[in-house]
Amino acid sequence: YYGDDVIFEDLVTDHSSIYTEESGGNYTINAPISINPDSSIMMRPKETDLMAQLELGELDYLLIYRSVASQHKSSGVEYVELPVEIDLSAHEQKDNYGRVKVVQYADRIDQASTVTGMPIVYGITIPRDAEHFDMAVEFVKLVIGEDGRSTLTELGQPPITPPTASDVETVPVELRPLVVNV
Repeated sequence: YYGDDVIFEDLVTDHSSIYTEESGGNYTINAPISINPDSSIMMRPKETDLMAQLELGELDYLLIYRSVASQHKSSGVEYVELPVEIDLSAHEQKDNYGRVKVVQYADRIDQASTVTGMPIVYGITIPRDAEHFDMAVEFVKLVIGEDGRSTLTELGQPPITPPTASDVETVPVELRPLVVNV
């Protein structure tokens, strides 16, 4: 995206055993079980574990979800948003995101798992046997309504507008007028 064909190598490959392969405009990031990062890369099980270190000035930067960064803005955390073409936020970019795959190797190469880039979206649902079904419907109305969308946006989690469903027929009747099929 940035016209820099060595940016990943400069930031990641040169500092770990992670490496990339390119074929026909598609990219594979290979991550061995032991990535052997040098001192310039710090890994934690959850990115939120790194926030305290960033706030204390022990880290210069980290990659984290915008929603987490924006929730820490009051403590002086600043952030740069990635362009929609690479930030995994837009359904209309799914084909572009799908050009990148990450292969995580286990102990043996035949146990590798592959994750293909795709938009990151969150859903909301109501179990069919919800004890307080009517209240659940009202809660979903609140979340997908104007006030809920505004709150989500303020928290750095902009909602899909209008709300969508892969099959509106599976949505409770009371909510169907509020969602569209994708």
